[in-house]
Amino acid sequence: MMKNCIPLAIAVLFCLSSCKKETGNLNTSIIGKWYEDKLVLHTSLATGGSHDTTFTAEAFTKYDYYQFTSDKKAVFSQSGIYGYAGKAAIFSLEGLDNGASRYTWSIADSTLTLNKTDWNPSTEYAGTTYSEQAIVQLDANHLVLRTLYFNPSPFNYTTTSYFTKGN
Repeated sequence: MMKNCIPLAIAVLFCLSSCKKETGNLNTSIIGKWYEDKLVLHTSLATGGSHDTTFTAEAFTKYDYYQFTSDKKAVFSQSGIYGYAGKAAIFSLEGLDNGASRYTWSIADSTLTLNKTDWNPSTEYAGTTYSEQAIVQLDANHLVLRTLYFNPSPFNYTTTSYFTKGN
């Protein structure tokens, strides 16, 4: 009986160790400038219903990006506020990132943590609290982030942001 359990135990340990996510590659792969080209807003209502809105590449400008540096600093810039009624543009002068917020960043497993160091209140979502920001995909050319927000009742919402690496 014991002889039969040893190979099973080894197989289970091998599977568990292979499931561990490696964050070292994520920490180096995320460095660079990532331009947003798609955004999906999903709201779950307390009544059980839901609502989705998708913004495609045409809604974004060169001012919609994340930039991550090797010294663990990040800039998140938006050319507007994206909501269910559409995009509300921010007054912007050419060459000025009016919607830019600055952060320090870290990655643990597949969770990206951003700590604000300086932000633009005009692009903050009033009354929201970040709960989780997950890296759904990160490769040489694509970054997909999913953020779950908890608002006061009656709803919660999730954003899924799609980015393409720039030069």
